[in-house]
Amino acid sequence: MNYENLHEFIGGVYHQDWSLDFPDQESAIRYFLSTSDSEFIQRVLLEIDELLREQRSEKRLKKTVQRDFSGNIVPQKTPQRWHDWLVWLREEIKASSADANP
Repeated sequence: MNYENLHEFIGGVYHQDWSLDFPDQESAIRYFLSTSDSEFIQRVLLEIDELLREQRSEKRLKKTVQRDFSGNIVPQKTPQRWHDWLVWLREEIKASSADANP
């Protein structure tokens, strides 16, 4: 899978200057949701799920997010930093999307 939608999302939202545009990651996600159609959001969520199902190593997930998707993000240190961040990202998109469309 080429993860075209996830690449567009991560590279577009978490670009090199994202922290100048948004005070935090949650604000970046809310902006993404406010400027994207529901079909694109659903494709991003499906691609996050697919990427997680692949069970890539942490090293490979880091490469995928930072190099392949051009994401300028460094998640908090946890034993599974990149996996945990992708799970958090998926859940944050879902929660923010539900809040935006009650």
